[in-house]
Amino acid sequence: MNHWKGSEMCEKKDKLHCVSHDSELSDADFDVALVKTINVLVSGVCSKKDKPIDCEMCVNAKTIKLQVDCGATVCIIPKSLIGETQTESCSVSLEMRNKMKMKALGTCKLLVENPKTLLKYQVKFVVVVEENLTSLLSRKAAEKMELITINYERLESVKLWSNELIRCFKALSWLFQC
Repeated sequence: MNHWKGSEMCEKKDKLHCVSHDSELSDADFDVALVKTINVLVSGVCSKKDKPIDCEMCVNAKTIKLQVDCGATVCIIPKSLIGETQTESCSVSLEMRNKMKMKALGTCKLLVENPKTLLKYQVKFVVVVEENLTSLLSRKAAEKMELITINYERLESVKLWSNELIRCFKALSWLFQC
């Protein structure tokens, strides 16, 4: 089983099958309280229908295309799209999904207007030289602009460092100075 609607692997694309029962498993190993058939498109399951999420926003009185990238930790824009806006120097080195590394020219804050809602946002972008690079909105920016929603209450978060541990390291930072 484990076929998803829209998957190239599934010949029955009109139904979603998510649960199978193995008769060798005891009730203690396999417990299902509720099984419900739902219609869902699961992204990333060999489907040619999956496309990037692109949106148009107004930046410096020009309409530009931005891609909402849930995996991006920074917003990226090519220098040609920022006009005369001054950039602040930074030592950011970007690593793309394909592991290619790139040095940023700097950062700038731009007023971004959503033409659909007419809401305006001050967004910090990392500026790059490459003109053929797609402009990106990070997950955090897209969430604040209410373009996407992450249901955090449905996730078990992973914390590498607790806030308490971070406070302890900051308080004892003098020990690590040479």
